[in-house]
Amino acid sequence: MRLKARRLIRFRRRSGAAPSCITCAGKLDGAGAQAQAVLSTQLFAAETGIQYVHTPFQSMDHHPSGSDAAAWAQRWESFLNLGEGERPNAEIGRRELRVRRIKKPRHVKQLVGVLYVIEHCHTFADRRPDLYRKHLDKFRGRYHDAAKDELLRFSEGVVKVAAHLRRGDAMRDRNLADRVTEDDFALRVLEQVRTALDHSRVSYEMHVYSEGRREDFAAFEHRGAIV
Repeated sequence: MRLKARRLIRFRRRSGAAPSCITCAGKLDGAGAQAQAVLSTQLFAAETGIQYVHTPFQSMDHHPSGSDAAAWAQRWESFLNLGEGERPNAEIGRRELRVRRIKKPRHVKQLVGVLYVIEHCHTFADRRPDLYRKHLDKFRGRYHDAAKDELLRFSEGVVKVAAHLRRGDAMRDRNLADRVTEDDFALRVLEQVRTALDHSRVSYEMHVYSEGRREDFAAFEHRGAIV
C-alpha cells in the first residue's frame, strides 16, 4: 500500500485533473460500527495518500425510543468529532469529480477525477491494526476537542469501566461472526482491569453494554458488573 501511495503522489503532480478523494458513507447501523468505519477509511487514506473527505453521520440505529434517527446521528457526530480538520464532502466540486461507489478499498484504482464512496475499509485496517498507533494522537485530539457535557452525570472520584460486547447483528449475520468477542475473553480482560484497580485502591464500577436477553450476561453480573 505504501508503494501505491508514492505512485499516487507523483501522478497528482503530473496531472492537471482534480485528485481523487475517498469518503465513508452509507452505513446505517450503530454508533460504534459507524465510527469504526470512518476511522478505517481515514486510516486507509492516510496510509495510501488519497485525500479523505468527511461525510457526517446521516442516520443511526439503536437510537433511544421516541427520538429521531437523524438527530441521534448528529449527536454522535458532534460527540465523536471525527471530521475535525477534514475537508467536508459537501464542499467537493462535483463537476470535477465522478462519484464511484465501491465495496472494498482495493477497488481504488483511478487516481484522479474520482470521488470514491465506501462503507468502510475494514479489509485494509484489520490486516494492519498496528498502523492506528501512528495516528492515535490525532484521533484522540479530535475526540477531546469536542464538548463532553453528557458525561458529567458520572460520579467524581469513581472510575467507570465500560465494556461493549457486540451481539445483536453479529449474532444474526454469519458474515459478522468474526466480530463477536467471546464472553470468556471479555471476562478475563475485565478481571485484569479489576485486579489493577484493586491494586491501585481506587473506587470503580464495571459496566457492560450489549444487546440480547439479560440471562445471556449472567456471568458478568455474577462478577459484579452492571449490565
